[in-house]
Amino acid sequence: MRRARVYSKAILCLALGVIALLCSSCNLIDDIINTNTPTPYETAAPTPADVTPTPYPHTTTKLVDSEKLLAVIFESIRDDFDFESVDDSFCAYIFNRPFLSQIAKEKPEYSVIAAGIYTAIITSQKEYKIPDAYSIHKDDILRIVFFLKNECPELFHMDKSYSYLSDSNDIVKSLKFQYRMSPFDYYEALKRTYETIQVWSEAVATKSEYERELALYNEIMANCIYSLNADFRDSAYGAIVLGKALCEGYSHAFMMAMHYNGIVATQLTGNAFNSENGEEEPHAWNIVYINGEPYQTDPTWDDFDDSRTSRSRYTYFNITDDEMMHKRTLDDRFATVEVPKCTATEYNYFIVNDLFVEEGTDIKALLFDKLSALNVNEGEKGKSIQLKFESKEDYELFNEKHADWVKEWNKESARIFGISGFSYYTSDDLLVVSYAYRFGKK
Repeated sequence: MRRARVYSKAILCLALGVIALLCSSCNLIDDIINTNTPTPYETAAPTPADVTPTPYPHTTTKLVDSEKLLAVIFESIRDDFDFESVDDSFCAYIFNRPFLSQIAKEKPEYSVIAAGIYTAIITSQKEYKIPDAYSIHKDDILRIVFFLKNECPELFHMDKSYSYLSDSNDIVKSLKFQYRMSPFDYYEALKRTYETIQVWSEAVATKSEYERELALYNEIMANCIYSLNADFRDSAYGAIVLGKALCEGYSHAFMMAMHYNGIVATQLTGNAFNSENGEEEPHAWNIVYINGEPYQTDPTWDDFDDSRTSRSRYTYFNITDDEMMHKRTLDDRFATVEVPKCTATEYNYFIVNDLFVEEGTDIKALLFDKLSALNVNEGEKGKSIQLKFESKEDYELFNEKHADWVKEWNKESARIFGISGFSYYTSDDLLVVSYAYRFGKK
């Protein structure tokens, strides 16, 4: 496949019209600048990309060839990179992303342009020129760039500001990009990010998709703390290497780890109602495919950096649309694609681990069984039980009667150590409870 050459010396008109698009990813703002007077330039007419996009693929191989990716970036640093020499296999994997695959199928030129933009950004090119053979409206360009940034977490070196050159009919002729690190610094940062993911992945290489997902989810949360002002806080690099991130950094880290392990994942952005502060705020989270079925998951809202050991880390792990979306709204651009319907429950954390309480269960007996199964020493803290209820009535009854039942269990239990105190976390929305106990001699 031939790619259009990137020319870095095109002259942009100084009459600027600024459009600010809120990507709703924890204060993520894209500054998109349009210069409306095109400058003549020369391009080679490309042929359509030789790729076969799959809307929602299921694979057991890496979705990203990190070694090839790093090699191409290094070639561009040494100035011996030939833009037209990039073969189909290098760009084809970007179409194994749920939303980019849909866009690529809409029109043949979309796959060529998306692959061209991706290659330009990954090699830190300052400009990408739309091939003369194609005519694309600014709305379609903005949409392509939006989903490239959403579904390609490896592009974390790109600045949020970029510009496009269009004619009087809003037909885009070229795009210009800015970067927040040098090409060599980007190469080193991306290499370190993949090396960390590789170490995590090697430990669970023979595990099932669910087990790999859970292990990597835990690694991200153990490695990262939530930060509003850290460098690269909106990126996988910030979450995985630097250890501080916003919600977009968490979701990009999760997506990047999944891609490395051959698990299809994407990012959703929009607004979420935060019950802790009672406000609606920009947010980013994920959809992940486990054994071919999509699930919603939110590593940010499952990560707690305080001392409340009672809080569940898996409330938002592999849940349904109904559970995740009743207090969330998606960015408008998601109305232009088919968002996967997440209805499966098989790989929800609580179901897999036999922590789901079906309606009609003797919940007092269940609590006694769970308490008796805890292996504790005197004064030990942090031993906990987590449950997810099918019935709101059972959930409310459990929380209402829990303290009385614990006293009763203490009296009936023949164990030396009894419960001397507890803390708890509850989710009224998802009917999840997590109780952490402290034990002492009776």
